[in-house]
Amino acid sequence: MINRSVVVVKPRQPFFEWVIEHDAYGVVQPGSLHDLQQDCLVVLVPDSQQPGQELDFLEPFKPRLFEMQLDAWFTDPRTWPATRDAREFDRWFDLEVHTMVWDLAGIEFHVEDER
Repeated sequence: MINRSVVVVKPRQPFFEWVIEHDAYGVVQPGSLHDLQQDCLVVLVPDSQQPGQELDFLEPFKPRLFEMQLDAWFTDPRTWPATRDAREFDRWFDLEVHTMVWDLAGIEFHVEDER
């Protein structure tokens, strides 16, 4: 067991609609919101003793997480919504916290540089 919690970032309907609207060629369109929610962004956050602290920790990261999600689908920022603050993030995504994280690989992991 490692001293981290996991937060799964699950798209909501506004994100799904944005993907459909901006995929002019029908190349990346998921079939449904449910399809889009099957392989989600997962982030590690500090483990906490108090329920909800994981979400408190993520609050200042929400605008960046929002942009990461948008960029994963369409890299042209002109297609992104103008407002990408924490409040708008909460409209577009649900956060699912999991506090028990086990590392079963037993090998050292490495951190890749962000773009």
